[in-house]
Amino acid sequence: MSHIEKITGELRALAAGVERAQALASAADDQAQEVALRAAGAGFAAVAAGLTRVRDGISAVRGGLGSLATTIAEARQLGSAGN
Repeated sequence: MSHIEKITGELRALAAGVERAQALASAADDQAQEVALRAAGAGFAAVAAGLTRVRDGISAVRGGLGSLATTIAEARQLGSAGN
């Protein structure tokens, strides 16, 4: 197995991990939104505001994961072009 094949396999595994992390971040965002809505409905404005900050953090993580996924895809394209 060549070095390129090994790296391509590792990139594939990394991409799968990033996809999983994106799915988990999306689920966390959905949960935070749901809890924030319930908290606001129950009159807990401070809790709802805190969860808005949590969602902002999740959004930043999702953005970073999206950038990472793009970089991995580009690296995989370069690797397949080298074969």
